[in-house]
Amino acid sequence: MRTILHVDFDSFFASCEQHFNPNLRSRPIGVVAENGRNAVIAASREAKAAGVKSPNTTWEAKRICPEIVFVKADFERYLEITKKLLQIATRYSPTVELFSLDEVFIDLTPVRNLYPDTLFVVENFKQKLRDEVSPIITVSMGASYNKLLAKLATNLNKPDGFGMIDRSNRKKIMSTLELTDIMGIGHRYQRRLNLLGIFTFKELEQYPMNFLRKEFGNVASQNLKALALGIDDSPVISYAEGVETKSAGRNYCLPQNNYDGEQVLKIIYELCEEIAIKLRRLKMKGRTIGLYLHGNSSEGQRRTIPRYTSSGKEIFDVCCQFFKKWNFEY
Repeated sequence: MRTILHVDFDSFFASCEQHFNPNLRSRPIGVVAENGRNAVIAASREAKAAGVKSPNTTWEAKRICPEIVFVKADFERYLEITKKLLQIATRYSPTVELFSLDEVFIDLTPVRNLYPDTLFVVENFKQKLRDEVSPIITVSMGASYNKLLAKLATNLNKPDGFGMIDRSNRKKIMSTLELTDIMGIGHRYQRRLNLLGIFTFKELEQYPMNFLRKEFGNVASQNLKALALGIDDSPVISYAEGVETKSAGRNYCLPQNNYDGEQVLKIIYELCEEIAIKLRRLKMKGRTIGLYLHGNSSEGQRRTIPRYTSSGKEIFDVCCQFFKKWNFEY
């Protein structure tokens, strides 16, 4: 059985800003991406405690929390913290996957005999992060026998916590969850499942496959069944293998449907910056830029620009052109 560890920074962008600027510590702050109008892309713990959420507009955040301080996002500095996290992670296993700027998976399977248990790795990891990076920046961690459940376990005890899901407690834990709590089921899928009388993972697990297939098709129905059963065979792919990559991309599933063009655009801005950082890390540039949005309807477009780029702003500018063509308001 595999042992997979998931590491997720807590309030990452905001915590980085508090790390770099001691004057911001213990204060409610909102990290903003300036793309015409401002929106909060990350809130500190203090801001979250006051009720600020991402994505709030800055005026909404100010109304909720008058003391909030807004700081412009600096993705390059955040990447430096991510690199330090990767350096620590690779001390425990050679197989570390950079899932996003603030998340990694660590495959402990081939090296677990080197450690007393998984909890030892977790505690040791957190201590090294405090000593070598910052006591301000913390991580939540989760462990399980696959990536899906390891990521789910991380959410059980946030922030700065640790959760574990194994075969003995999987069903009990999943029985307490909403369908949308697990990666892979959004609110659109939730509504369709509810119309079938499926409101829990137990009901999804027991629902006849032939009826599920009629509603969702063969591939999607198999994926839904796998989620209900906690099945995930996907490997942890070492970020060191990324040098062979021929393209760079980023997918993001909103926790709920969002019809506010400004808020959607600010998320796209953040994703463009993450892609640009990844391109620069891989010493790559690209000319073809694509954007795909899926919801009640879907839109997608690709465009090849005149020169190669690894600029987040240039990538975002092309995405804005797609947005205008699709008649989104922002």
